[in-house]
Amino acid sequence: ELTQQNLKLILTEDYWWPKAVSGLYRPVTTLSYWLNYAVLGNADSSAGYHWVNLLLHWANAILVYFVILALMGNAWPALFVAALFATHPVVTESVTNIIGRADLFACLAVLGGFLLYAKSTLTLGWRRVVRLALLTVVATLGFFAKEGAVVLLGVIVLYDFTYRLRPLRPNWFVN
Repeated sequence: ELTQQNLKLILTEDYWWPKAVSGLYRPVTTLSYWLNYAVLGNADSSAGYHWVNLLLHWANAILVYFVILALMGNAWPALFVAALFATHPVVTESVTNIIGRADLFACLAVLGGFLLYAKSTLTLGWRRVVRLALLTVVATLGFFAKEGAVVLLGVIVLYDFTYRLRPLRPNWFVN
């Protein structure tokens, strides 16, 4: 039911409330289930939950394409990697299990956040500020969807170390 009380419970209670107390706080994921249930009317049918998970997976596959395109600058490897990501059986559990939505949101945040950061390094002025502000929003939503989205910070550091710092010192590994 779409009520203010339910929204308050989503924002203040544990992820597994009222069944257990786990210390997990995932209001973005819980809110998406609530929207499935109350807004999309999937109270008695699991199909809507699966469709949302599938759409999130496809959004992730599209982001994989753009991330690889940004890194390699070539459409064919990007298309290959995105197709491999989209069809690889390792992600089956995240897509087919309704509870896997938290993983899909975390992946969306890591891929989208990284893409925003990578693009922000190539721009200046207001466009860079907008991309970094969007990165902050995406990262925050990702952290509140699943704590594993914190990987985004490591990915950004690794990107800087691998792609941005090395050209400044050509012999950075030797010296």
